[in-house]
Amino acid sequence: MEKGMTYAALAVAGILILLFGLDLAIGIPFGNASLALNVGFLLCSIIVAFLAWTTLRELR
Repeated sequence: MEKGMTYAALAVAGILILLFGLDLAIGIPFGNASLALNVGFLLCSIIVAFLAWTTLRELR
């Protein structure tokens, strides 16, 4: 159960990194509506991905 939820969090964080990274770089998914929101969501997604990765390493 713990590994499944951790993999799901890592997948969601990866999708969000992709979406907001693309929006920040070329403005495709959301039309580059707000620079501050893009950077904020990108940083939060990176933090969640890092936490999920370290949790997966601990669960081994």
